[in-house]
Amino acid sequence: MDLLRAGVFMIGVALLIIAALGVAVYLEARWRNPPDVGFYAQCVDRYVVVHASRDLAGVKVTTPEGGILCVFDSVKAGSDALCPVGNGTVYVVAVGDVARVVQCSRPPMPAAAD
Repeated sequence: MDLLRAGVFMIGVALLIIAALGVAVYLEARWRNPPDVGFYAQCVDRYVVVHASRDLAGVKVTTPEGGILCVFDSVKAGSDALCPVGNGTVYVVAVGDVARVVQCSRPPMPAAAD
């Protein structure tokens, strides 16, 4: 009877290990391949560049406080949209319910003369 209990216990432990490995593989695949939101945004020389990987509608570029800087009615797949921004450092690009934060670095300060 003790041999039967030990065998059932070992099978249970093996199933738990297999389940843990399955969850780890799933989470790793999810982390490496995040869901496609349809756009990528970056800051280049005081412009926020929005690159669309699929057709987008209602693209907004705002300040963190909610001030609207640019609104694009549509951006076609494979296209870019440019939004001139000031000297701020952080902007929010929103398409529908998805929002991404874009960080712009300020130009470097001139070096002091020695």
